Amino acid sequence: GQLALCGWVSGNSPLLITSTLFCVLVFRGELVLLLGTLILYSVALKQVKLLTAIQWSIFTGSIALASTVLIDSYFWQRWVWPEGEVLWFNTVLNKSSQWGTSPFLWYFYSALPRMLLVAFPLSLISCYYDKRCIKLLSPAVLFIFLFSFLPHKELRFIIYTVPLFNAAAGRALDYIQNIKGTVGSILRLVSVGGLVVSLAVSLSFLFVSRHNYPGGVAFSRLHEIAGVRRGEEVRVHVCVEAAQTGVSRFGEMYDDWMYSKAEDRETDLEFMKQFSWIITTKDKLERYHNTTHKLSEEIEGYDGISWSIKTPFILPKVKLSTKLVIAVRNQ
Repeated sequence: GQLALCGWVSGNSPLLITSTLFCVLVFRGELVLLLGTLILYSVALKQVKLLTAIQWSIFTGSIALASTVLIDSYFWQRWVWPEGEVLWFNTVLNKSSQWGTSPFLWYFYSALPRMLLVAFPLSLISCYYDKRCIKLLSPAVLFIFLFSFLPHKELRFIIYTVPLFNAAAGRALDYIQNIKGTVGSILRLVSVGGLVVSLAVSLSFLFVSRHNYPGGVAFSRLHEIAGVRRGEEVRVHVCVEAAQTGVSRFGEMYDDWMYSKAEDRETDLEFMKQFSWIITTKDKLERYHNTTHKLSEEIEGYDGISWSIKTPFILPKVKLSTKLVIAVRNQ
């Protein structure tokens, strides 16, 4: 994606087109809304001829699509175009909304300000002083607007626009640095202060986010607990909540273990009996699995922010609560 942006900004149309096709067909299909817009933008401004764009698209697209279908089909052991299935699931079937929905303008009033911090107002200011920034940000704003029609929204879906907003914000800072007199000095001081605040907030977000993946913590902890019993048959079931918060194939440390994520069988006691360990929520353990498994360990995760006034400074404190549990099969 970044190579495509680089190609667009530098006027390197072959780099823009080839990077876009590989990125969209192989890695992230939704980027067709952003990077595809850049190609159309370039054609409209006559930076690249329409026929040339079509030729490059057919050539690169054929190679990219053939590569991803052949390679991924080999690993999945069936004919598959992964990004095609993702787009079909999320957009045509709109099943991503099963994971929650947000208001239409959520990206603009919530996601962008939190993601960009001080760069958000600076990028808007840059459009007033340098009209080139309007051209720079227009594809990003259009991409976010079009993506807003999808009810299920996540910050990561629009993170590809950050370089464009940051570039525009950098132009605003450059303009501020050249303002003379007292006003310039004040604005420079404010801008430096804003950058410091942004750094502090970003570090705070980083600290908080480390508590946002109890599934990954539980999965790692399970391998520590059960890993000492090598030689025994180990079957592990992972619930939906754990799979959504950090459990992945990369965490599967032992080839002789059997892992399951069969979400539609979690209330089937006969099915669940086969698992020597399960990672689930405390509520599910008490409601469905208390006769087959017993609690081994609780895993905490992020549950909000509280403010302490017992110190000279009012400091935020991360609140934690039990999000998942590791349970072992009753003997």
